[in-house]
Amino acid sequence: MARMSRAARRRKQREEAKTRRHDRRGFLRERGARLTALVLAVVLLASLGTWGVVSLHPDDTGLDTVLRVVDGRAITEGDLVRRENVLRYLYGLGRGDFDVTFRQALLEQLVDEYLVEAEAERRGLTVTAEDLAETRESFEQSLKMVYKTRLARSLARMRLGVTDEDLDRFARGQVYAQKLYQEVTAEVSVTEEDVLALYEEYKESLDEAGLSLEDVRDTLTQDALRKKREEAYSRLLMDLRAKAEISGPS
Repeated sequence: MARMSRAARRRKQREEAKTRRHDRRGFLRERGARLTALVLAVVLLASLGTWGVVSLHPDDTGLDTVLRVVDGRAITEGDLVRRENVLRYLYGLGRGDFDVTFRQALLEQLVDEYLVEAEAERRGLTVTAEDLAETRESFEQSLKMVYKTRLARSLARMRLGVTDEDLDRFARGQVYAQKLYQEVTAEVSVTEEDVLALYEEYKESLDEAGLSLEDVRDTLTQDALRKKREEAYSRLLMDLRAKAEISGPS
């Protein structure tokens, strides 16, 4: 192998030193960028720390406004705003998603939630720590789909002022509703007449697809069962509303 000349060795040494300096500057720039992002995130989190539900409602006293009274239990504007913020956090919704119609529906949902909770407790149904843990875990799966990073998730929660109590309250309402639904619909069954009625409803479309009654019997049976269960549960909610003392703006 030919020996490298002194000039060539010096040139190679200068190039290697230049490469090391370039790599070091790149590393420092990258580390600096990460530190800057971290500092900005900390500052932003600190500034958001004073934000909460009230920050989304300029008039603090407005949060105490009573929207409904259900059997002596008040539902306030603050309750409605907190529930809005829970939904925004869990499902990545924007403020524009909550128009007047949506807020009205959400308020009525809170009324139903109060009635369902009272009825479930009257029937001896309870929400255990395990129930809450399972429901909160389902929230975690939703959050992973909504937010790409833990930082984005933390910022959203801070900005909206969502607390563990808010999430537990929402989870508890879901568990009560599920357990009451299961109890109310446990005895619901489907008859042949139910299946035939559903078949007649979809017969034209099924004929076009070349499907007979036997081809879709299992599917129609499940659909008929689901429909009858939903009707039974809806009747319960209507009955609970009819018996309850509900007051407030309509």
